[in-house]
Amino acid sequence: METEMKRTVDDDQIRHAAGEEQQALLKPDTFIGWINFYAGEFGKYLFAIAILISVYEVFARYLFDKPTIWAFELTVMLCATGYFIAGGYVTQQRRHIGITVIHDMVSPRIRYGLDIFGNCMGIFAMSVLIWSGWGPAERALIRGETAGTPWDPPSPQILKPMIVIGATLIVLQLLSHLFQLIKNGPETTTSKDETLLQAQRPAEGHDDV
Repeated sequence: METEMKRTVDDDQIRHAAGEEQQALLKPDTFIGWINFYAGEFGKYLFAIAILISVYEVFARYLFDKPTIWAFELTVMLCATGYFIAGGYVTQQRRHIGITVIHDMVSPRIRYGLDIFGNCMGIFAMSVLIWSGWGPAERALIRGETAGTPWDPPSPQILKPMIVIGATLIVLQLLSHLFQLIKNGPETTTSKDETLLQAQRPAEGHDDV
């Protein structure tokens, strides 16, 4: 009975901590972390501007019967740019989508190995993206490529390099995470639930001193 009550209390603490975590931002502690943090903060304004442009286009098209030729393409460019630079921010915040069922069940040492493996696979995947995207981005800039539409913006010159830049930010952030993992060792690796409980009870480790 006592064990069941303790489990219920722990579950409530986890849910409460998870709710707080959704509101809290993980402050960066490295140079690349700060770059990704502010890049992500800047990216949210791009999405806000895209929303305003979309609202303007709706009124211009359906209320005044004066649609624009630039609203759709500009919205796409803003959202795509925000999306590309958000990758490093999400990685820095450790908010990427992950299936943690197995990760949370295994021992800290195995969990540590999974974290190392996951970071290495991420670095490999993003490095392939950088390698494959470098040529098209370079050609777009050298040739001065444009969209070829009535408005004809230089969107290829913006979006193709942004793919490379976004992937590079993710690689650098993953390298930072990997360095910290190797530096700290498996003893500091915790499951998601344990991390939330520790955040909820930061001084618990000092009770027995």
